[in-house]
Amino acid sequence: MIKDTARPFGATEFLHKRNDTNMEQTEKLQQARTVYEAMCLAYEKDGLKFDRHDEDLTITFGMSGDDLPMEFVVVVIPDAQLVRVYSRLPVTAEEDRRVEAAMAVVYVNSKILNGAFDLKLENGTISFNVFSAFHGSVPTPELFRYLLGVAAGTIDRYNDRFLMLAKGMIDLQKFMQLCDEDQ
Repeated sequence: MIKDTARPFGATEFLHKRNDTNMEQTEKLQQARTVYEAMCLAYEKDGLKFDRHDEDLTITFGMSGDDLPMEFVVVVIPDAQLVRVYSRLPVTAEEDRRVEAAMAVVYVNSKILNGAFDLKLENGTISFNVFSAFHGSVPTPELFRYLLGVAAGTIDRYNDRFLMLAKGMIDLQKFMQLCDEDQ
């Protein structure tokens, strides 16, 4: 499971960061809680098994794709009025492979429509994020399914290639060739 330090910014941090109780912040937090409950209900109805972290408006769960396991964090961010689906891939690029891994991330991001991979140069971890805004509305169950589907499908499509690149099993040219064969 993803460590707590990797959990995205949530409701608890929102309250402590803002440290104000003005009407706008209270309304944003209430709207975020409403969205969080709708999201949990939608995923429960779909039969998804997840852990709730109500104080942070966050859920966590794992699933298996075609090859590597995937761990997800879905968080409702009150201040920005966003739903974020986040997953850290079980891939770490060693220091001597990080420049190639960064170029691979840029290459893949140029091919996908929604969401983006990120590489932390300081430690070589690769993650995927997709967001949706909900300003003044409650997203439909279809949107929650869509966000999770985009994240899971995109990660499953590319995670094995990132792993092979990070482990030195393929070079950047082969990585790009494998990505192009899918198109």
